[in-house]
Order: sequence, then C-alpha cells, then structure tokens
Amino acid sequence: MINLSLVQQKQQLNYVPLEHFKADNSSSESHNDDSDFRLLELPGGLYYGQLNFHGQMSGKGIKVLLNGSIFEGSFESDKLVGYGRAIFYDGSMYIGQWGTNGLPHGQGSYTTEDGQLLGTQWYNYINVDLHRQH
Repeated sequence: MINLSLVQQKQQLNYVPLEHFKADNSSSESHNDDSDFRLLELPGGLYYGQLNFHGQMSGKGIKVLLNGSIFEGSFESDKLVGYGRAIFYDGSMYIGQWGTNGLPHGQGSYTTEDGQLLGTQWYNYINVDLHRQH
C-alpha cells in the first residue's frame, strides 16, 4: 500500500491549479466536477483522474510519482497529451503542450530548478529554441 497524500504533495509545492496557467479559462467544461474521477495505484505512484473503459488514464487527471514528480493535465491511453504540466522531483517544471507520445511537443515553457527558462518551442522533448541558436 502506498502511503502518499496528493494533498500533502500539493501543499509542499505551493500548488496552484493548472487552470491558473492557461491563457483562456473560458472553457465550457466544468473544472469542479470530479464525480467520475478515480484513484488508481500505479507501480511507482498514484493517479487521480478519469479512466477509459480499459482502465487506462484518460481525461483530466493528476499523476504523482514516489520520487515526487507530478504530472497534471489531459491524459490519453496512460500518457499526458495536449495541455499539461509536469513538476519534476528536482523542482524543474514544464507547462505546455504534450504530444501523443507523452513528451513535450509544441508550445511550452521549461523552467530549471534554479528558475532559468530554457525554451518555449519543443519537438518530441527537443528544445527547438536551443537548436535555432546554433
């Protein structure tokens, strides 16, 4: 049994809900209706969110790993896809678009643990901004 509290994890990181980072909060979806959310124990962590009929992470959710990393956003077939946020165990963070392979892809911001912004454009986890500079 995993003894990990999502609430404690959020408090330790001065957690701010993901919708505060979006450019447009006018979505007609209800962000407060979590009646279809489920808690799922994973190898190495927990997931709280929506599941598809195969029991895979699919829809809105938050995944917390035992190493302290947190992934929040839209999931599809167990991968973070579309708009989401990752706060990694070392304090670095990525907020932005995720590709269908579960990697940062498209517009997004990666901030290192010491606060340095490394780029805003990604292609399968490759920082396109850095490659343009060379």
